Amino acid sequence: MSLFKKHEAILNKAIEALHNRTYFAAYPEHPAPAVYGETADADGQAKFKSLLGKRFEELKQDVPEGWIGEEESPYTQLALGISYPSFSTKTFSKH
Repeated sequence: MSLFKKHEAILNKAIEALHNRTYFAAYPEHPAPAVYGETADADGQAKFKSLLGKRFEELKQDVPEGWIGEEESPYTQLALGISYPSFSTKTFSKH
């Protein structure tokens, strides 16, 4: 059996998720307390919720010209309300 044939079903599910803009993970990860600590799930949920509806300023870039973003979560299918810094590109010409 070829490598492609062996994993064809998983690849097709991944492609379908891309086309439908939905979440897909062939091997989902769970924040197991034994691996990540007792509060891993709650900590992750809290961090996710703390970013909603805000500017994503963790990139540490220069002062942006504006803020953009209309992102939707592939997990919840809801708008995130997170905006990202926007910069114009400079055109350079050779003389």
